[in-house]
Amino acid sequence: MLKWKTKTNSDGDATSSPPSNTNPELPDTASHAPETPSHISTSQFNRYCRDLLDLYRDLRELGAHMYFDLPRISVIGSQSAGKSSLVEAVSSINVPRASGTCTRQVHSFHSCPMEIFMSQAEKWSCTISLRLQFDSNGNPYPTLLSEPFGPPLTEKQDVEIWLRRAQAAILSPHVDANHFHNMSKSDLDILRETDSLMQAFSKNTIYVDVKDPEVTNLSFIDLPGLIQHSETPSLIDLVKDLVVSNIKGDNTLILIAIPMSDDIENQQAVRLAKEADPTGERTIGVLTKPDVVLPSSMGQLNKWRDVLEGKTYPLEHGYYCVRLADEAERMKRPSRAESERLADGFFRTRDPWSKMSLRSRFGIPNLVRDVSTLLVLWIEKNLPALKKKLNELLEQCRNEMGDLPPLIEGNPTAEILLRLEEFSTALHDAVGATEEKSLARQARRRYLEYKAEILRTAPDFRPFLNHPDYNKPKGRSGQDAPDRYCMPPMDLEYVRQVIRDSVGWELPGHVPYAATKVLVLKSASLWKAPSMACFEDVYEVTAQLVDDLVRKYFGRFPKAENYIRSLVNAALEDYKLDGQRCVEELLQSETEAIFTQNEQYFRSEQQEWYYHYNVIRSTSAEYLMYPRKGHTSPVGYEQELNLMSRVHGYFCVAFKRLADSLPLTIERSLNRALDSTLSKRLLEKLMGDPNYAESMAVLVEESPDLLEKRHKLSERQERLLQIKNRLDLLRNSGNPRAHPVGRSHL
Repeated sequence: MLKWKTKTNSDGDATSSPPSNTNPELPDTASHAPETPSHISTSQFNRYCRDLLDLYRDLRELGAHMYFDLPRISVIGSQSAGKSSLVEAVSSINVPRASGTCTRQVHSFHSCPMEIFMSQAEKWSCTISLRLQFDSNGNPYPTLLSEPFGPPLTEKQDVEIWLRRAQAAILSPHVDANHFHNMSKSDLDILRETDSLMQAFSKNTIYVDVKDPEVTNLSFIDLPGLIQHSETPSLIDLVKDLVVSNIKGDNTLILIAIPMSDDIENQQAVRLAKEADPTGERTIGVLTKPDVVLPSSMGQLNKWRDVLEGKTYPLEHGYYCVRLADEAERMKRPSRAESERLADGFFRTRDPWSKMSLRSRFGIPNLVRDVSTLLVLWIEKNLPALKKKLNELLEQCRNEMGDLPPLIEGNPTAEILLRLEEFSTALHDAVGATEEKSLARQARRRYLEYKAEILRTAPDFRPFLNHPDYNKPKGRSGQDAPDRYCMPPMDLEYVRQVIRDSVGWELPGHVPYAATKVLVLKSASLWKAPSMACFEDVYEVTAQLVDDLVRKYFGRFPKAENYIRSLVNAALEDYKLDGQRCVEELLQSETEAIFTQNEQYFRSEQQEWYYHYNVIRSTSAEYLMYPRKGHTSPVGYEQELNLMSRVHGYFCVAFKRLADSLPLTIERSLNRALDSTLSKRLLEKLMGDPNYAESMAVLVEESPDLLEKRHKLSERQERLLQIKNRLDLLRNSGNPRAHPVGRSHL
């Protein structure tokens, strides 16, 4: 069974037990009006209360509830709880009600929250606004949008039709709100049945500002009535979720309309309030429809009396009982005084109400007075925390705005040229490795890999007659040796055959130059693939660096970044073609002529290789895969050994030359060319446009994301400052009380 917190007295009877807390409390039931401290006049206190409620209204108009958990009163109940009549009795305005038998129409009425703010004024007036906080999909807007709806009203009988029109506007975001201004009730009913785009429900709010000489200052949110059945099952959960979201805040007072025509345990609104406020310290019960309980139903009457007296289902702020106008009375449009007279007569003459001592818990005036006082105290209690949170949000907002790039306030052309200069300086530093050394490190690492790749193209000469019979001989001492060879081994017979195939009109015993060239080109023909691959890899590293620099110096402006990148990419393609051509020319020079002026190194290498091959030949038995007796080293192959040593000596010269010249060629034709001419090319493209000034202005436009973020932060800061200024107005007006009014003053 549903229970709020209770305790028992000495006789074992259940009694009301308000939980211990620091929340403001309603007046004692024996009191009929708030007391004020002796040094404060009633008019001063009333003015201060009015100031606090005005503050509350202004804060909500500024959208403060989107940032803070503002104190508020949420009125909830089922559609049959008499909640609409309760709202009408409190506000003295007529609100839309369902009529007819159409299920969709019944559930369409009051299908959005309605916030009513009541304040005293010399003349009655009413204004209606649409508070748009959510889009058509229920997603929150970054800021509250408030739109006045219709003209200021000066006649009470006009309010209901304008509220119906406002509801239709809220539920029809696809239609301009002004479209509904002249619609009659029948027009609106037809529209609900024919417009398939009209929503059945919305989380956006109708705001009603009522000024009335006879009202008590008060503000509350009237939520759609909870429903149990609907042609659209999802609507049941939508309404429930809206109610739950509007009563869960710790600063929300929950006012429940509880019809006495049904057991309290069966009422969904009571269960939801219990779930949101388990201790009952934020909940106020309003018992409606006492006139439907027959005097003969003593058991039921006693049960409700126990609820009202706090013996069962006790709440921190207790219960009120109100007698509301029935349909017949409502059609006569009685005045506030007449309605209160009828209700007072009912409670004075009908048992058991006439015999109860809790007179201050009967009737709308007592309810409004006490709840208004409680809301004022709740607002006052919350002010220190509100100011603290406000300062924190302002500081956070300033920090986030400080993290954004500064706005461009100068000449757009100067901004682009300045960034181009910074880009060029950074590129120069990267190419020259003066400060940024990542390009140099990556290029040098690739050049070392290239050196090893070229070394693998060395001739694999083996001074044996038939090399498959022998193991691979050891390398030359003190000489760079490849980890593997790219070409197959060449033995003495293979070299002899090359010499034979190259013989022309040479004299006997003379080795043809063509034989030397054939063997040299066997290595040189393998150089193009690793050389071009090395160029491609260095180009990719350079292109990535340049792209990173474009992003770094122009990334703030997407249009400038995209345009500069397109220019840079086009230029890079040109530099790439030039670089590839230079590499091909270098390789061509290595294959067209076998030449060196480094004669000393060439002869030294030739002699060393001749000695190395001779030693291996003379000890060839040691390398046999299958040693056999009678093996003798080959003799008579001096020409072949000389040719082997000469070709390998020249490879050493060409290898060292190429290992240096290719990196230098890449650096000169690609990176250094890029450094020396790219900025000039970009400048010519930028300034070559006859309308360059207009183009520059377009280029420095901020990204949509950054613009949106800057706009949101600026809007939030402005809204928070408005909230702060409004709070400061209350402080500057002065608090007439020396200390907060607690229970002893009520």
